Amino acid sequence: MDFIKENWDWIAESIWKVISIATIFFAAGWGLSALFYKERIEILKEKINSKNESPSSDDPSEFLYPETGKNGRNILANSTLSVQKGEKVSLRAIIPKNEKILIELKGPKRHHKQDDGASWNFSISQKRNWTTKTYEPENGGRQEFDAESGSADMEIVFQREGKVIISVFEGDMRSNTWTKEITVRN
Repeated sequence: MDFIKENWDWIAESIWKVISIATIFFAAGWGLSALFYKERIEILKEKINSKNESPSSDDPSEFLYPETGKNGRNILANSTLSVQKGEKVSLRAIIPKNEKILIELKGPKRHHKQDDGASWNFSISQKRNWTTKTYEPENGGRQEFDAESGSADMEIVFQREGKVIISVFEGDMRSNTWTKEITVRN
């Protein structure tokens, strides 16, 4: 406060300079807070979105597969039947308390022998509550993903056109609970 009293004449004469300096400090503070709190803001947004999508998602009594995830359309949702090659999509499930889930992806088959790349890839940084097993390249590719109670979401990008078979094993089931097929288009 003493600083303002001592420099009041200069402040009054240079009001636009003072406003400019104050704006610069405000913008710098805002930028730093956005940088440091971006992750917390994303977590809050996700919590708000998940509550809007399903009020029982805090402790569901059954397995849920929302239409979308953090990374786009959810390939486990009934409405997702095809995706574009290179499109970022989600593998999202909400698992009841004390339960687990196993997802198996198979295909699409290779079109020529020189095609030795993976059928899909995923971002380790965009993965929550999923444990991934080793990718098996034979017959177009096969990989398992499992998760335990709570919300599980990860980003997947399909790299090859064709049919992908998704088998879902809910709980301790030894045979799949349900299966679906999605088409990866160019």
